[in-house]
Amino acid sequence: VSYTADILQQLLLQQQIMQTQLLGLGSSVDVGAVQRLKDKEQQHGECQALQAHIIQLEGEVKILQLERDQSQMVLENIQQRHKQDMQILENTHRTRVKLLEESAAQRETRARLECEELMECLATFRRSAEQERSELQAQYHQKLAQSQQDRDREVERLRDLQRKSILEMKKDHEDQLQRLKRLKDEEIDAVTSATSQT
Repeated sequence: VSYTADILQQLLLQQQIMQTQLLGLGSSVDVGAVQRLKDKEQQHGECQALQAHIIQLEGEVKILQLERDQSQMVLENIQQRHKQDMQILENTHRTRVKLLEESAAQRETRARLECEELMECLATFRRSAEQERSELQAQYHQKLAQSQQDRDREVERLRDLQRKSILEMKKDHEDQLQRLKRLKDEEIDAVTSATSQT
């Protein structure tokens, strides 16, 4: 377009020079010059038509530039909106991932605390069971010793009773022997006395 405009400027300049030359010559202009002038005027008309066409093309170019600028603006708006949407999605995803990580960390912490509490309860129960077992063993040994002592005392008591019973039986036996002996002596004395009287 700029190249054509330069050509038009050169043609207009040549036309102005020719018109000046024609005005300077006056009546001395011949038919060939008039023909050349007509040719120049025709070229001038063609140049004007060409210039008008160029202006029309420039208008179309401006319209296309405006459409391009508008399309570029729409594209930039769409890109900006897409960028904002992507940022929103990334932020949402990042927030969700962070919440999931925090939730997982809280569940892990809660599970670890519960496990520690269960281990502590188990250790406490084990200590209590060991202590109870020790106390039961001590009570068992104590009861066993007490039972042994009671058995020994009972055996000793039975032995004493047996000795006392034997002693009483011996005493009763001796008493019976003495009574029998006395009765025999009395009977002998009675027989002897009767014999003597007889």
